[in-house]
Amino acid sequence: MQNSDKHPAAEAEAFTAAQLNRPDVIANPYPYYHLLRSQPPQFGLLDYPPGTVPGKDEPRPAWAFLKYEDVAFIAREHELFSSRDEMQEQSSAPTLMLVNDARPRHKNLRGNAQQAFSPKLIDQDVAPWAERTVADMINRIGAGELDIMKTYAVELPARFMTRLLGTPESDWPRLRDWGNAFMVTADFTAEERLQSNADLAQYYADAVRERIADIQKGRSVGDDLMTAFISSEFDGQRLTPEEVIRFCITLVVAGAETTVYFLGNLVSTLIEHQEFFNAIKGDR
Repeated sequence: MQNSDKHPAAEAEAFTAAQLNRPDVIANPYPYYHLLRSQPPQFGLLDYPPGTVPGKDEPRPAWAFLKYEDVAFIAREHELFSSRDEMQEQSSAPTLMLVNDARPRHKNLRGNAQQAFSPKLIDQDVAPWAERTVADMINRIGAGELDIMKTYAVELPARFMTRLLGTPESDWPRLRDWGNAFMVTADFTAEERLQSNADLAQYYADAVRERIADIQKGRSVGDDLMTAFISSEFDGQRLTPEEVIRFCITLVVAGAETTVYFLGNLVSTLIEHQEFFNAIKGDR
């Protein structure tokens, strides 16, 4: 990480939130965050929310809040600040659940999600599966040097999502690619992003409708998150099929893609701070 004092005074005075998307800033944003924290919140950041497509959707200027006190205030003041993102809603991509929903709808959706994420599902099914899967992946990789991102980090989160939602595990490469395209973090053309978003939406539309049909016909279905979303009820309200589809999409694009980079940052931290690595090895 660079130190903020390496920036000339002239650059510090000239830098604005509108420049946060510069490639050199994205490569190491923390000194620039530091510069902006000494200034009032700024308006004018042009960015692309998840699912939107550069070259097809028109970005809207937004405020940049970088002080902890400001962010904490915004998170508490639900009447003043909304989670809705009209740009994302008006794009061709599926609108994400919870992330883009304001109160009071957000409260109901959160209640449905909490019911779906039952301790039984996580503790008795997903957690043991994750332990076995990680062990199998490590054994398959074997000894010697490895590229943690290519051989491990890109695969595990997507495989985890297939298990969580009850879709074929062999589809994990598709989930990985869809998540990268949706979150605007990988190189795709505008046409490729549009097609990827359409394929993602169709995949879960087919899966959810097939699951609903199986439930209605009394067939045995998996005890997974997709079934839980279909069956969950909060304050007398159940999710519509479209909302179940969007919940599945939200989990994939918000979970599979972001966790890839979390794993990379975690390993990087353990390498840079050996005291943490030694502590983990000493007390697993």
